[in-house]
Amino acid sequence: FIAALTDRELYLDSGFSENILLGELNIRSRNFRTDFKAATGKTLPQYLTELRVAKAAELIRDCPHYTFEYVARKSGLGSRTTMYRAFTATYGLSPKEYRLSSKSEKVGQGTGT
Repeated sequence: FIAALTDRELYLDSGFSENILLGELNIRSRNFRTDFKAATGKTLPQYLTELRVAKAAELIRDCPHYTFEYVARKSGLGSRTTMYRAFTATYGLSPKEYRLSSKSEKVGQGTGT
């Protein structure tokens, strides 16, 4: 079930849920939560948030012209407020601070010529 989440990027849909995953995989829910946590060390909501925040970081870093509202929608986090909260909890930086630090890292990686 991890591959279904990541390979097909199902997590990018902010409406994605456990029931949708179970339907996609055609599995029963009886032991799903226990099996999922045993495989990942996290609950499904925690794992989804981790994947979504990582996608948001990628978009912020690689597409600096994207608005934070757009990044929140495209990463599956739904809203700017939700993205800010999850991003700050994960990285210890706001998305804006992360964008600024990414820009300064790119400048520091110049060719030096």
